[in-house]
Amino acid sequence: MLRAASVVALAAASLAGKHHAVRRRLSEPPDGCALYVAGPVVASSGNQVATVDSLQDYELTFTMELASDWSITNKFQSVLHIGSADQDRFPNILFNPSQYGSGLHVAQSYGDCSPSFCQWYLGTGSFAAAGGTYEIKVVVENNQMTVYIDGVNRGSKSGSATYAAANAAVYVGDPWYDAAAVTLSHICLKEIVYPSPAPVIVYVDREMSWE
Repeated sequence: MLRAASVVALAAASLAGKHHAVRRRLSEPPDGCALYVAGPVVASSGNQVATVDSLQDYELTFTMELASDWSITNKFQSVLHIGSADQDRFPNILFNPSQYGSGLHVAQSYGDCSPSFCQWYLGTGSFAAAGGTYEIKVVVENNQMTVYIDGVNRGSKSGSATYAAANAAVYVGDPWYDAAAVTLSHICLKEIVYPSPAPVIVYVDREMSWE
């Protein structure tokens, strides 16, 4: 028979193993994420957290927590930027300044034309409150972008094309705008992949002839 102390030790070891497994699962990227940053990451100027090959058809999701002192100002405020230059937006997510109606400004590049901005974009309208937490999803598919906040469609916009680049920097708070007072977690970028069409089998009836 096991002594009581041995039973406690075995139980503690088992519990520790379960906690380790849980921590390992939480640190692993979810299936399909070409980019995954678990966070939490506080936005700050030029805060590069990763690099990634940007995608033409993708789904970008993350959790955004606003600080208790967050507010809309008269300047753009950076939340998340994928791209190594201000003109590279795969996408670029900012809070609009007050004169543009607040809410998020989400931009997608359609070409490489630096120093100009070849982009298409949409605004979500006002939704945020200081101290709030929101689930953000950006879907770009077939040159159309749709933004969801807490599962609600906040608008769509179509463009002429979607440009992609290799080894694009990923910023939580970019170097070109003031950082928004936000904390991001569970940042996941997934490629939208279309299944290959099923093969078409053609049956040909051949008439047999006798000579």
